Amino acid sequence: MMKLFSINDLVKLEDLIYTRSFTYFLKIRQLLFTSTVTPINKNIVRHEQELQYVQIWHDEHLVFGYEINDNKISSHGKILSKNDYASFFEWSPDSRRLVFTAEEKRKSLKSYFTADKLHEIGEPVSIYRENWGEQMEIFETSVVCIFYLDTKQIKLIENQPKSLYLGQCNWRNNQWIQLTEFDQLCRLFPRHLPNDDNQFVYLQSNIYRAHRQCERLILFDTQTKQEKILISRVDNVEYSNPTAALFTAEWDTQFKGIYIPLPFRCYSSDGRYLLLCSLSGSCNVLYIYDFIEQKLIFLDSPLGVNTSVNGLAIFGHYVVVNIVGFRTPYQLYVFDLKTLNNTDKDNNG
Repeated sequence: MMKLFSINDLVKLEDLIYTRSFTYFLKIRQLLFTSTVTPINKNIVRHEQELQYVQIWHDEHLVFGYEINDNKISSHGKILSKNDYASFFEWSPDSRRLVFTAEEKRKSLKSYFTADKLHEIGEPVSIYRENWGEQMEIFETSVVCIFYLDTKQIKLIENQPKSLYLGQCNWRNNQWIQLTEFDQLCRLFPRHLPNDDNQFVYLQSNIYRAHRQCERLILFDTQTKQEKILISRVDNVEYSNPTAALFTAEWDTQFKGIYIPLPFRCYSSDGRYLLLCSLSGSCNVLYIYDFIEQKLIFLDSPLGVNTSVNGLAIFGHYVVVNIVGFRTPYQLYVFDLKTLNNTDKDNNG
């Protein structure tokens, strides 16, 4: 497990983010190890004014580091701090390669009269670059980069479409395949099934709507290119008991749709269960989707109603969550998926 915490630097007037990792033994319920750096390969992006530094750590040792502006090493531009659908890091299964997205590297602007070679002139200042807008003006043109730990080299994936902003990446076969057409749908957060490389799930939403909107859960088959809706979009919540008082257990557990991205480790080891996070009023709630029974199972909070349950990850058949209430700090809980009973009520209908 890893914890992020930050402190405010009053001199630099910025927040400094630190990480701490923990090793917890489930059988004896004891904390075995704690460290300020994770014991596996980890990438860190540090900022200092307008400069950025990338560091690769392993076993509390700095393996490699470079400056983004170093033209000899860095073939990409700034790495954006938002680690969601537009900015992404993912280690390969053998931890020898790191794939990430960054902004396209721009040539430094030089005058025609001072440049030694014509290709050093760069683009004129008057060239317009389209960005995302709405407090996301820094997103313009992305490139997919691969860092090779053995050779300490960074390579860009060639022939990337300039009209697309590439975001999240997954390690699969070395080939380009366009799975869907350009339609009026937005597809985010793909997660491959652990025991089937030909199927993955993702969240689907309509374009030209709010950023945080209700989304569908889709199962996609890469061989047949067929989409199957596992969980539909909920436009209007219909309560099973309309007379129930607000903020009671029945009102709180009523499924209201999917509003939160899929976690990175969202599958059980056998691929049967999928971890889903969503919202219910002002609280976060947690659901488990059963692929065999094809139903949605609500995970009750041990602290009662009006508490937020934040799903962190699934390890094997254990679900690690953070639970917080209005009067209680964050508490770590572990759910065992093997205890799920087939008689649990289906909150999706």
